[in-house]
Amino acid sequence: MKNNLVEFAFVTIKKYWVIFFLVMFELFLVGSLWTFSPTDSSWFYHATQLQSYKNIFGFFGSHAAAWFFYFFGRAAFVSSLVLFYWIFFYWSIHVTKKIQFNTEWDRSFGVMLGFFSTVAFCQIYAMSSYDFTYSGGVFGAYLCSHFLTSFDLLTQKIIIWMLLLSSSILITRCSYLPIIMYAFSAVQYCCDSEKLPARCFSVIFLCIKMILSTVLFCVKKGFDIFTGSTLKKLNSSIVEFEQEENVDEDIERVVQDLFWHDYIDNVDAPQKTMPAFKSLDSDGFLPEDIVSADADFQSDGYDEDGVEDQSSPYLQTSVFHAMIDKQTNKSSSVDIQTGSKYADSNKVASMEASLDKKTVVLAYDLPVLPVKKIEQKVMQEKQNVLAMQAKLLEEKLEQFDIKGSVVGMNSGPVVTLFEYQPDIKVKVSRILALEDDLAMALKALSIRIIAPIPGRSVVGFEIANQHRQDVVMARILYSEEFKKHPGALPMIFGQDTLGNDVIADLVKMPHLLIAGSTGSGKSVALNAMLVSLLCALKPTELKLIIIDPKRLEFAAYDGIAHLLFPIVTDTKKAIPILKWVVQTMEQRYEIMAKYGVRNLLDYQMVAQRNKEMEPMPFIVVIVDELADLMMTAGKAVEDSIARIAQMARAAGIHMIIATQRPSVDVITGMIKVNFPNRVAFKVTSKIDSRTILDVGGAEKLLGRGDMLFLDASKSHLVRVHGAYISDQEINDVVAQIKKQCKVQYLDISEQFDQHQSDELFDGDDELYQEILEFIQDLDEVSISMLQRRFRIGYNRSARIISILESKGLIMTVEGGKTRRVIK
Repeated sequence: MKNNLVEFAFVTIKKYWVIFFLVMFELFLVGSLWTFSPTDSSWFYHATQLQSYKNIFGFFGSHAAAWFFYFFGRAAFVSSLVLFYWIFFYWSIHVTKKIQFNTEWDRSFGVMLGFFSTVAFCQIYAMSSYDFTYSGGVFGAYLCSHFLTSFDLLTQKIIIWMLLLSSSILITRCSYLPIIMYAFSAVQYCCDSEKLPARCFSVIFLCIKMILSTVLFCVKKGFDIFTGSTLKKLNSSIVEFEQEENVDEDIERVVQDLFWHDYIDNVDAPQKTMPAFKSLDSDGFLPEDIVSADADFQSDGYDEDGVEDQSSPYLQTSVFHAMIDKQTNKSSSVDIQTGSKYADSNKVASMEASLDKKTVVLAYDLPVLPVKKIEQKVMQEKQNVLAMQAKLLEEKLEQFDIKGSVVGMNSGPVVTLFEYQPDIKVKVSRILALEDDLAMALKALSIRIIAPIPGRSVVGFEIANQHRQDVVMARILYSEEFKKHPGALPMIFGQDTLGNDVIADLVKMPHLLIAGSTGSGKSVALNAMLVSLLCALKPTELKLIIIDPKRLEFAAYDGIAHLLFPIVTDTKKAIPILKWVVQTMEQRYEIMAKYGVRNLLDYQMVAQRNKEMEPMPFIVVIVDELADLMMTAGKAVEDSIARIAQMARAAGIHMIIATQRPSVDVITGMIKVNFPNRVAFKVTSKIDSRTILDVGGAEKLLGRGDMLFLDASKSHLVRVHGAYISDQEINDVVAQIKKQCKVQYLDISEQFDQHQSDELFDGDDELYQEILEFIQDLDEVSISMLQRRFRIGYNRSARIISILESKGLIMTVEGGKTRRVIK
């Protein structure tokens, strides 16, 4: 008897200790979450030791809340409610023993389903509103990326709402059909035109009754759930659920009779209805009669007149096709992005095969760039500080016998533009000569004088702000100006001195030349331009050719579906790539002349309606370092770039060339004249600034993305502060693209072989046969030997030695300078 009492006491204490521990943890979790501050020191944020914790539980509360928000996002608050349910569940089973697990497993499943659905809901809300502060954490991102990626954003929201509704049904164990029946009855009651004024009061009374009934019903159900009174009526509940199945059928019939009967009887003429959805066949292909040019035309966001639909949402779902071989039922060697077969570079258009009628439709969503909230100490220079600088500027100019007044101040993210109106007797040249003196007098990092501001009778003084504001690219990407930009190839540059977004269309440029010293922000600006193109255009609309001799700047983009070739890092392969671009340009001109169109945009409009016309995407060639190409093969590179820049605009081929050495031997006159749009970052000297912009000023820039943009459509330079994009954001965009479609590179191996053959045997040397006879009697040969024997230069002698080696007539060099002759 004594042992039984001890065992009973031990079990009882154990149960209550578990309850006590869970209740304490619940209070700790609720307090930590509700008093969480992102500035408290945790695993994800390091604060100074002098800074006190704002969390009510200090160090432990801050770390616990940080981990919960990391895993569940804003759904962490719901996790406290889930824990409360499990505490009540444990109490009811092990302490009061009012319920059993086999009778409550469905409600427990509903609680967990509702929790994970809430996590996914928070994540989807963050993706649709671009506010990732309210995301679903790691679990939310995992759920959406592994289970919902096959659906578009609207379908994802519908699925989540259905899961939340299902979880609420499992938790409350009630059906919502009575509420729906009341709502449909009210709609049918309001739609009856007879005696409508007399029924207004009745309708209002009915609405109030429905609201009160719903509230009382939910309160009663919630009270029954948490008090356990529903378990006392378990047998009767089962009977009620069985009866509800029959009642639901009656409700559906009543609703159809009451609500739809009038509409069916009042139909006098056939109405225009939406087409019904047709299911796919057993092979996953759409029926042949569904695939039409009109359907494809409408799916790309264009209206019937061929004008782009501006009202369509930014994250629109587009359609692209992968051709399937009809005979073998296997994928043929077709580019899945463009739907056209590319052969070698000499026969791009002639080798395009006829398209198959069976088409599988795949969805492609434009990549999403997360918008992160960045806390900035100073968003704009204070007015009193600007007023003091304006007064100081007037005083310093007056000391140099220049009278006038500051009539305007425009504070931007990096610099402030002071508009100074001098007296009518003051010469502008005198003000320009005082640039360095004013910088020293105002203790400014840099001063740039615009004398005068175009279109106005004032002189502009651009003075650097004391607190620099970062220009976040994601905010410009999701701005209304970028969404409504009419350009076909919109590129984000950044913000001007007034804080306005600067977005340019590459089609109108049509090429861009970028120069700047190392560390000036040139690579970041190139990445921002490239990502803005990737976020605006699908792989069917844009193709990229990236030449990156530095091997690191664009390595993150390797493998995306927009690439025509692997990223070119060998400068020797850049020449055949550029020659392929020239050949493609000529082929496109022949095709456009055949159909009577003037440019690629007109061709795309006509191709939407004509099935025989192959779609041609834009091609953008990006060269990161022009100086390396000019050092290896200057003449060939210069000729190809000049040819493309002169003629490729109408063919939809555009170039972006960057260099960190803006000297005249790199940016030659032939290249410079064909690139009217140029961007200059901070350079080392005024000579380099004049080389790229024809005027000075780039040497006065601040660096870190500060640039001068020479727009050919305007008559003056525009100072722009480049948009910043991090490596993580680039990787996120690339991962989204790779996840949706795979890259298929074009094969131009024959072009490379032809180039190597031409490089060796182009203009065969007349001494080759004589040298070939000469080495037959020798055991070893060298470059210097040929120089002395035939009295030729080093380059010519080395070229002949390379030819002999390529033909296998001599061995490769081994340590010394001589080569063994193979006999």
